[in-house]
Amino acid sequence: MSLTEVAEGIHRIDDAYVNWYIVEDEEGLTVVDAGVPTSWRSLRRALDRLGRGLEDIRALLLTHGHFDHIGFAEQLRSEASVPVYVHDNDVPLTRHPRQYGRNRPLTWYLLTQFKALPMVTAFVKNRAWWPRPIEEVTRIRTAELDVPGRPLRLPLPREGHGHRR
Repeated sequence: MSLTEVAEGIHRIDDAYVNWYIVEDEEGLTVVDAGVPTSWRSLRRALDRLGRGLEDIRALLLTHGHFDHIGFAEQLRSEASVPVYVHDNDVPLTRHPRQYGRNRPLTWYLLTQFKALPMVTAFVKNRAWWPRPIEEVTRIRTAELDVPGRPLRLPLPREGHGHRR
């Protein structure tokens, strides 16, 4: 795990080939995306390094519902009572995170993209493809969220439910 301050109050955590963020302001913390299931350990270490705790987290914001973005989301929601925010279109993915559209079957990528083998190995080791479904989410219906850091929702093409490459 590495922790890098990419801008004032915005910290990027890298682990298992996945990036996710902690945004801090005077009101507390917002976690943006939740990595893979084993990123829970990275969250705890990052909070320690920032001198913060789970009680400082006010929200978890998911940019979309793919398996490599919701890793510890249910654990944070259920153990620390942190609300999980996600756009309406991605709510189904939070319950079935591997069921997004692909142009080719996953096995095609695994059998032909040899340079991705270290990433695939890390994903298997860190249970990336098997996150716990999120039992309860708060649907994002506005552009600005009333959470620490005041993030703005900017819809981008090619992400979220129905994602195609």
